[in-house]
Amino acid sequence: MRARWSRALGLPGGWPDGYGLALRVDAAGGPGTALDLLLTSSGSGRLSRHLPLLRADPRRGVYSTLTGYRLPSGTRVLLAAPAADGPTDTWHGRRLPLTLGLYAAGRTCAPQLLGTIRLTERADDDDCSFDPYRHQLPDIHPTRRLAHVRARAYAGSREGRDAER
Repeated sequence: MRARWSRALGLPGGWPDGYGLALRVDAAGGPGTALDLLLTSSGSGRLSRHLPLLRADPRRGVYSTLTGYRLPSGTRVLLAAPAADGPTDTWHGRRLPLTLGLYAAGRTCAPQLLGTIRLTERADDDDCSFDPYRHQLPDIHPTRRLAHVRARAYAGSREGRDAER
């Protein structure tokens, strides 16, 4: 698994900012089939999980995909929430190792634990281009809601990074 933390607005340290967490699960659907999940600091409530949330401490609170994902169980928003564990190192304000619970939350059902993610070392991969539309699985993928806008935004981001090199 690969992960990248980012600040959404790039505000000065100590100021509240939006935080992003990009995850790539290599070989999630078998060899050569990766799954990318992009999550943003958000609330955990039924409505607030769909809204980005600025916070002063990236170690606290929930991260959300904001929009729905199609899962075998139906349309759900994916959430990641830090669990308590003993810090040994820091990475973008996060203490490592860090364990996150990955949850699926529906409109009428309580969030259900899908699994855990354990980040154990600093491994920012600036060459990794995360994109949930290019790296999805047949039974785990973003819904079509805002898909055309988001897909173009990710393509533009890739082009911008390539132009900087």
